[in-house]
Amino acid sequence: MGSLPLAVLAALLCCFLAVGGGAVELNTTDPSPFDVDLNATDATKYWGPWTPARATWYGQPNGAGPDDNGGACGFKHTNQYPFASMTSCGNQPLFKDGKGCGSCYKVNLILRRRETVYSYCQTRPIPSV
Repeated sequence: MGSLPLAVLAALLCCFLAVGGGAVELNTTDPSPFDVDLNATDATKYWGPWTPARATWYGQPNGAGPDDNGGACGFKHTNQYPFASMTSCGNQPLFKDGKGCGSCYKVNLILRRRETVYSYCQTRPIPSV
């Protein structure tokens, strides 16, 4: 995995932290060849309109989770490279009973109340893993 997708993910997760785990919506209506998971079953693929979902960090304020820094997806030591403590948890539309682990999403931040959007947060869709 290259450093650019990780940088995008880190920026996205910083945005979640800045707005207190703000609501996100997913859009997979315009997939590129790089968005297709050839190992996914039809049950885990979704090419439809924006889907409301939420994501937030877990554990300590820096995103580090339990002692092994792992979560429900089985990733361990997320406080180390390449994750660097920028780990988030998604609710059911993202997690999909574990089938959403490692999936790619296009995330659009929706501000529901008057909130500060810091310079590293974008309000346009951001491709993310």
